[in-house]
Amino acid sequence: MQPKKKALFVTTVGNFLRLFEWNDVKILQHMNYEIHYAADFTQLDPETEEIYRSGRIVRHPLPVSRSPLCFRKNTAAYFQLCRLLKEERFALIHCHTPMGGALARLAAVGQREKPFVLYTSHGFHFYRGAPFLSWLLYYPAEYLLARATDRLITVNEEDYRRALHFPLREGGRTVRIPGVGLSPEKFAGPGRRRAQLRAAYGIPEGCFYLLTAGELNRNKNQQVLIRAVAMLKKKQVRLGICGSGPLCGELEALTKRLGVSGQISFLGYRSDLQELCAAADAFVFPSIREGFALAPLEALAAGLPLITSQRRDSREYIRHGKNGLICRKNTPREYAAAISLLIRNPKLCRRLSDAGRRTAERYALPETARIMEQVYEECRRRG
Repeated sequence: MQPKKKALFVTTVGNFLRLFEWNDVKILQHMNYEIHYAADFTQLDPETEEIYRSGRIVRHPLPVSRSPLCFRKNTAAYFQLCRLLKEERFALIHCHTPMGGALARLAAVGQREKPFVLYTSHGFHFYRGAPFLSWLLYYPAEYLLARATDRLITVNEEDYRRALHFPLREGGRTVRIPGVGLSPEKFAGPGRRRAQLRAAYGIPEGCFYLLTAGELNRNKNQQVLIRAVAMLKKKQVRLGICGSGPLCGELEALTKRLGVSGQISFLGYRSDLQELCAAADAFVFPSIREGFALAPLEALAAGLPLITSQRRDSREYIRHGKNGLICRKNTPREYAAAISLLIRNPKLCRRLSDAGRRTAERYALPETARIMEQVYEECRRRG
């Protein structure tokens, strides 16, 4: 019996496994690969920790930082990856995130036996309208690292078209997947047990309940929603903010300063987002930059009217007034106006809900899985 081939996933943080890579891991396990994972595992959510505890994935703690300016830490991570690749002789490396992708590909270059290298970009930091510094730092790096990449995988059309011009390794190609794979059936049926769920979550009767989800950081931009709620001056409007992160204290202080702390709940990390969606009236997502955000698509699958910012991913699937509302300038005044519009117009809410569900179906997991199975099969045939 031949020994199993080994596949290594590399990211900056270990939570990436559950959020974006679990289906890829299952595909490779079905293809009889032994799965290894290198990342920073210091802050795992409970669901991800449970996956690792199952013992089906070999963990390799890696002192990697998201910031390219943390030179000492990332240099140590690079040399650790070099040793790991030499010892384990991986047939395949699938890396994600800018620093995880950079360090893994650089380490692979120095190996005598070259592994098949895949890099999934969850959104290039250089994009239409991005700051000049992002272009200056990230574009040259990604262009050069493409030479060490067999398959460059993108999750949106803008990145795909740009990556087509990158000089990949001989025989390499660029692939586009429709997001990381949505399970619409998980969020189907927003009317199920709505009254009971609202009572269980303490949502007052008659209120218009908004929901958002994402790490509490500058990019996710929750502050604009807090300001919008304050601007509305409507006590019946409530906002639930799912997620944790470095800005939690700052955002809580902002709610107190604006006098809306009684209308806004910080819900922390949640494993019951589908039930929260079933209890909500609308989903708001004011993020500044995304490759292809999953949370707003999950909200569409749940039948929630979506209010979102204009980004490269939302431009692909949201048509303003048809299946969602887009706040093009991403200001509190725009969000306040959009929320007021939904409160006043139940028919619009129903129309957006129906159209949103149909939109979400186009990004279902089977299509993403089909493409990734093909990519992994190409790797297996090469070996």
